[in-house]
Amino acid sequence: MGEMITVEEAIRLLDRDTDWKRFQVDYPESSLGNFAIKKFSIPKMDQYRMELIIHEGMDRDPGFGTFSRLVETLSEPDGDGRLYRVWMSDTRAEIMEHSPLFNRLWWAQLDNGPGIRLLINGLGLGVAVHGALQHNNIEHIDVVESNDTIIDLVSPLITDTRVTIHRGDAYDMQWPKGTRWDFAWHDIWPTIDDDNLPGMRKLMAKYKRRVHWQDCWQRQGCLKMERLFRRAKAGKLGAQEMLDALEGRNIL
Repeated sequence: MGEMITVEEAIRLLDRDTDWKRFQVDYPESSLGNFAIKKFSIPKMDQYRMELIIHEGMDRDPGFGTFSRLVETLSEPDGDGRLYRVWMSDTRAEIMEHSPLFNRLWWAQLDNGPGIRLLINGLGLGVAVHGALQHNNIEHIDVVESNDTIIDLVSPLITDTRVTIHRGDAYDMQWPKGTRWDFAWHDIWPTIDDDNLPGMRKLMAKYKRRVHWQDCWQRQGCLKMERLFRRAKAGKLGAQEMLDALEGRNIL
């Protein structure tokens, strides 16, 4: 077994890597309707940051510094009693959740082939779009978003002419015959939940013949959650394992 390190040592190790910061959107604060882009800060040795690393692992480290997030104001409290929902932020952990896409784009740069055509289902804060544009092989990005307020709030901040934002539903969007992309990234879910899996499978089936590669935000996390609940239902999950799962440990 490897030698244990303190959370302070883990933070020092994590903070050696700053490459993820170039994927941050750094948009100004603004609001429209019931949505807003808000700034927030996390100090280097923040207690919340340390607890996340301890309980959920180093992959869930949000990093430190100033961040942006897309927040929806709710008309009534959610199941946790909150009057708001955070749809996306540009913390380290959330940027790393787009690694399947960013890694695929990075490797494609080495081929020196034609420019990449990319489909992104779900605009949100625009982290996936902004991150994709950091790669030098992007020819065009089609983005599908169903929420008019999000489009009107976020799209003016994306000025690159290689990006086209379409108003429509990811499941029902119709494309001209022969439309294809190299890669597709589906990101229309606000939380990691095994209930997302049917929708993920539906989207991947819809675009199976239109892309060379596709994946969904946190699909592996949703699959792991599904396996945990199956084990629990079959009585194969111990009390401590169930507690860890409920508290967020060992899921992602």
